[in-house]
Amino acid sequence: QTSIIPPTTIPVRVVFLLGQSKEDLNSAHAADAAAGGSTSTSTWGTGAVYGNETLTRLRQEADLYDDIIQEQFLDSYNNLTIKSVMALKWIQSRRCYEQAAFFMKVDDDTFVNVPNLLHFLLGGTVPLYNDTLDYYDSKSYQTLSAANRLNATVNYMVGYKFCKASVLSNVKSKWYMPYYMYQKDKYPPYLSGSGYLMSMDVVPRLYEAALNTSLIYLEDVYVTGMCAEKAHLQRRHHPLFNYSKSKHRCTLRGMISMHKLRVEDMYASYNFVKNVTYQCPPPGKYFKRIRLRRVNGCG
Repeated sequence: QTSIIPPTTIPVRVVFLLGQSKEDLNSAHAADAAAGGSTSTSTWGTGAVYGNETLTRLRQEADLYDDIIQEQFLDSYNNLTIKSVMALKWIQSRRCYEQAAFFMKVDDDTFVNVPNLLHFLLGGTVPLYNDTLDYYDSKSYQTLSAANRLNATVNYMVGYKFCKASVLSNVKSKWYMPYYMYQKDKYPPYLSGSGYLMSMDVVPRLYEAALNTSLIYLEDVYVTGMCAEKAHLQRRHHPLFNYSKSKHRCTLRGMISMHKLRVEDMYASYNFVKNVTYQCPPPGKYFKRIRLRRVNGCG
């Protein structure tokens, strides 16, 4: 008989990565100038905290849960790469890779089904429901197959993998990439930044690669594409690291992560996943013919 380890016995730590607002940076720079040019990596303890509700609440959160990682840079979409490299730096400096087995980075609008994640990390399976069939292909839907179970603890990176993605030259696009930053027509294979997972031994290798790789503002392309390529790391595709939102509630039950959720969606998703009394329907009779996607072209 196979024993099942209760998820509550497996330590999972959640931390939040932050930069600073323009006002915070201006206050910190003014304080540095008054102190003779010394540089601080946080506004904690400076005069900027007082009278600023956001900073006050962040400090309370940090004092209560010790889950805030913050450095002195402008927190903006174009600086997401700095934030992601900051995470690698924090893990490296604290030698977290000696105490933890895996690291997962997700966007703040990504919901993570932690029980499914833990089942996956332990080499188990994730339930297959009718509402999640659209994310599988003719190979990955075979959840009981050993080929679809995690059996690696080192040299491992996984998420929703993109291959041969074109560089966008339209200046109106959110993902426009100027030529001076990136001169090629295609990006290297990379994992969606909505949520990707790696074994802890990968983190120092990515961080070392980042120290010698020119920054671009698309953090997933940079970290899991350019830096991973420089570090000779293979990126693996898994359909349940979802980069889009589903309109079906039961999709949450069968996914590892789901992107583009609002704050109120997070609470509703958590409560739904916890509600074990609601039974999600299994796949229909003819799903193999009409619902499965083509095999991901990344190989």
